[in-house]
Amino acid sequence: MDDNNSLEAQFLVAQALVAASATNGQTDGFDAFREAGRIRFSSQGFPAPRTELWKYTPVRRWLKTDFSFDSGVGFSELPSSEYRGDIGSYHAVCVDGIFIPSLSSIPDKDEFEGYIGAISKAKMPLDRLLSHLETINPRTETAFDALNQSFFQDGLLVHIPHDTELAEPLYITNLVTSGSNAFMQPRTLIVAESASKGAIIDLRDHDSGITTFENSVTQIHVGSGAQLDYYHVFDRGPLSHLIRKLNVYQEADSTCSTNELILSGALVRTDLNFLPDGEGCTTNLNGFYLAQSDTHIDVHTMVDHAKPDCVSNELFKGIIGDAATAVFNGRVLVRQDAQRINAYQSNRNIVLSDTAKMFSKPELEIYADDVKCSHGATTGQIDSEAMFYLRSRGIKESVARNLLLQAFAADVLALVSVDSLRERLQEIVAERLRKQSG
Repeated sequence: MDDNNSLEAQFLVAQALVAASATNGQTDGFDAFREAGRIRFSSQGFPAPRTELWKYTPVRRWLKTDFSFDSGVGFSELPSSEYRGDIGSYHAVCVDGIFIPSLSSIPDKDEFEGYIGAISKAKMPLDRLLSHLETINPRTETAFDALNQSFFQDGLLVHIPHDTELAEPLYITNLVTSGSNAFMQPRTLIVAESASKGAIIDLRDHDSGITTFENSVTQIHVGSGAQLDYYHVFDRGPLSHLIRKLNVYQEADSTCSTNELILSGALVRTDLNFLPDGEGCTTNLNGFYLAQSDTHIDVHTMVDHAKPDCVSNELFKGIIGDAATAVFNGRVLVRQDAQRINAYQSNRNIVLSDTAKMFSKPELEIYADDVKCSHGATTGQIDSEAMFYLRSRGIKESVARNLLLQAFAADVLALVSVDSLRERLQEIVAERLRKQSG
């Protein structure tokens, strides 16, 4: 950047200080990785107001803040959570993106032969670690990915070995330091080797009551024949900001099922990218967003079908009220050699007020001729006929409204396979909707 006073220049100065502090002048094996990110960020810069993929989310206005890039006060004990419930021995806790063993509960090697812990302490060869950490699909990279890479200090690695099953769901609790205006760059790497199986719940739900900003990257590699369920819950409260990238790479005959659940926040932008790069892959990506007050939620999805005989199912639903804004852009790409693809995409939304806004854009880009693909989007109000039916049977308007909204969200929440999480989500969403219905 030529302008030393530019927004990007301020972040580059902070990046240099954080990188120097992280290594104390010593090499840690990730120097080239950080530098490559710095160069790409310096070249790209933050999205301009007219950038097509960001036209409804002028992110630069949220970035004009005097951020703190250092960790603040830590946590001596684990804060309570509405979502965790009774968890067993599979629980990893990260503070500002750094794995904290003292707050975590990790199974011993007799129970689990894999690895759950800091990336920097993993026994996986460095070149393999770096290959997983780097961008899976260059066409989906953004400046925020590069920025996260340039700030890399450490992160969480979950490694499920070949033919191994997680005996119970793994909860990942992501906490943000108590420092005001904290800008954190967490990074998580999940590697499920061939024929492995597991369920992971990624929680961002601790509301510290202060302004926070996270630029998060999660990389998932699903080996051949593996099955992975991954759920991400964001509910940090009205002062939280999240820019999130999820990259999923699938090998042949693997199944990856995800559910993105966004229930609060000042700004939430998620880019969910899937590359089924082997024959016989099944990709299920689902999500639900509840936008209230003046929340701004922007969801972008991309399924890049590179190989034949694969299936993708996508269902995202949203409820938008008050003066909130929601955006959905879902793209399915079927490459020329990816024959016999079945790809389905649906986005459905209910808008509850005249001041709420919803922008939906489903996209299919198909270069193969033997495919079954469909997409659709609907945005409307509560079904007036259904409301009349309930009211005519003596049900109060507020109760009828709440019942219809719960029914609208129900099929997405039902896709969560972890019973305890699904039940808590249903209860929390129902309570939020009751409050909104009055």
